[in-house]
Amino acid sequence: WKHPAPPCGWPGVTCDPGAPASAFGRRLVGLDVRYSGLTLLPDDALYAWSALKVLELRGNRIARLPQAVGRMVALERLMLEMNELTELPTELFGLKNLTHLYLSHNRLTSLPPEIGDLPNLQDIWLKGNVLGTLPDSFCELTTLDDGPYLMDSGLTSLPDCFGKLTQVENLQLADNLLTSLPDSIQAMPKLQQVHLSNNQLRTLPAWL
Repeated sequence: WKHPAPPCGWPGVTCDPGAPASAFGRRLVGLDVRYSGLTLLPDDALYAWSALKVLELRGNRIARLPQAVGRMVALERLMLEMNELTELPTELFGLKNLTHLYLSHNRLTSLPPEIGDLPNLQDIWLKGNVLGTLPDSFCELTTLDDGPYLMDSGLTSLPDCFGKLTQVENLQLADNLLTSLPDSIQAMPKLQQVHLSNNQLRTLPAWL
């Protein structure tokens, strides 16, 4: 990141002009380092980025998120598509301000039960992973409204409690291995579209 201009003038860097000029970590509110060949995130940087709201990391080669990711307490949008993640640290789910989480095209085979600990999450992308199932705690993401985007994520079933996602309008389930759907989906009052192509459904539920 060598650059003749001050950090707040670098491409991909967004700063809060009202924060003290001497404290770059508290000024940094947006960072875009997509397609940069990154393989890891340094702990010391994550500790310093306490004011960061948007972190764009898609298209790198990151295989692991450090525990220090939990120190970015102001984070609202985290874009991690097209990396090499095989698991997610528990600390990630302590980010209570997180509203958008993009995890498509990684190597995830499951989601931890702590996924339900994100009280303000509105949007989650999981396309291109091989999840098999979702934990029951996924149903605690009751603020989801745009998505969830679960197409091509290797799902063989959905939890029976799925109908608790009452704000969801558009349910993307195409290109999975689903053989049935939980009846609780019919209780989702705002649901307008359900995308089910290329699954293994034997019959359609009567409520469709």
